[in-house]
Amino acid sequence: MQTKILYFMIALVAFILIARASVFTVGEGQLAIKSTGGEIIDSNYVPGLHFKFPLVNEVTKFDGRILTDLYQSEHFLTREQEQLTIDFYVKWRIDNVRRYYETTGGSEDVANARLGETIRDSIKSVVTQRTLACDLLPWRRS
Repeated sequence: MQTKILYFMIALVAFILIARASVFTVGEGQLAIKSTGGEIIDSNYVPGLHFKFPLVNEVTKFDGRILTDLYQSEHFLTREQEQLTIDFYVKWRIDNVRRYYETTGGSEDVANARLGETIRDSIKSVVTQRTLACDLLPWRRS
């Protein structure tokens, strides 16, 4: 009798562990992808409870809210060789989680670095085409 109860308890614990490893939840502010061996299987998950194969599928979750990143001050030269110090920040969010994962490996730091470079280059191209006296500071017009 004792061994039957022991076997039942072991089977119950094993069932609970397998069941727990077979489900995952996606929250309201989250995006998720399910992959096998680095290959994305699915990425269109709505908030709620979802299933996966334990030890085969891997689930990676990302923040689906608007993210903000503040960048260090940058020095730019205008067309007349005046130096400007510009602070900037970027607000962004993941629109296509599959593409985000494929291009950044799921790293928010990589995404922030790439966005920062793109924005920095855009600011530089605009500032170098302008003059400080007339174009950039309208209150300094004569």
